[in-house]
Amino acid sequence: MNAYVSVDTLKSSGVLNITGSGDDTRLRSLVENVSRMVDRYCNRHFYILQATRKFDGNGTVRLLVPDLVSIDSSGLKTDDDRDRTFETTWAATDYLLAPSNADPTTAGNLESRPYTAI
Repeated sequence: MNAYVSVDTLKSSGVLNITGSGDDTRLRSLVENVSRMVDRYCNRHFYILQATRKFDGNGTVRLLVPDLVSIDSSGLKTDDDRDRTFETTWAATDYLLAPSNADPTTAGNLESRPYTAI
């Protein structure tokens, strides 16, 4: 569950002031649905998604990507002959993440933002 508020916070005295657990399943569903509405409205999500992603480039030197925190040890790979086999793995020194001042891994930094291009 990638909800942006916990059921306990929603039930707290400062919000709904609910003490029982009879509505927890319904509240959890509501919180999750509202969180996904926020995602759709903003056209992005605010939780960490660890996944393998594939993008079609257009042959330019810059590839725009959705919010990116890092590229893991399996690396950045390209399909050189368009056969859906990704034969080239790029070393971290072979590409740059942009913007260069993004710094998405610094917790608590108000200036922190994700990378949006490779």
